[in-house]
Amino acid sequence: MKCLGSCKLNEKREYTQLANHLENHFHISNKKALFLNIKSYFEKIGKEHCTILPLTFHIKGHDDPEYLKFEEAFNKLKKQDGCKDI
Repeated sequence: MKCLGSCKLNEKREYTQLANHLENHFHISNKKALFLNIKSYFEKIGKEHCTILPLTFHIKGHDDPEYLKFEEAFNKLKKQDGCKDI
């Protein structure tokens, strides 16, 4: 059996697939939902979410305004000294 994703070999020498999902806990096991919840929480307490979360963009397509924000940030980082692998 070929395993795609995270796999673990069990005692019977069979692969079992591991998933990073918790049943009925969409808001903590979905990256986008988790990000939006943390962002919302930080807005409510009057703090910046970017102090604990990496720069994040949710892009729906090339015509999405969020894509332009991503492109600006990407080009800004690309121009920084020592930034080779971007």
